[in-house]
Amino acid sequence: KDASFFEANFSPSGKKIVFTYREDWHSDDVKIGLVNVDGSDFLSIDKGNIQSPLFSKNGGSILYIKMIDGNHYLFSYDLADSKSSVIALLPETFNRWSEANWTGDGF
Repeated sequence: KDASFFEANFSPSGKKIVFTYREDWHSDDVKIGLVNVDGSDFLSIDKGNIQSPLFSKNGGSILYIKMIDGNHYLFSYDLADSKSSVIALLPETFNRWSEANWTGDGF
């Protein structure tokens, strides 16, 4: 199988890359991958209808958007404890192709 890769972003240290990918182009299942820049230590973080993964300013977590049952949620994946948590339910007016960004204070 050929995988398709999208939305790659480097960690603040430049040592890791987070990205979305599909293992099967015909599937709606999008996954988040995390890997060292040399290609080692690949980790699949989450799967589903996912978009816009990016590192926090301190590199300790990854922010991403996931659609569940027609609703868009903002998630944070903590790299220290390997857990994802919902930060917020996004408004119905949220544009699927909008991108998430961290603010100056890291949120």
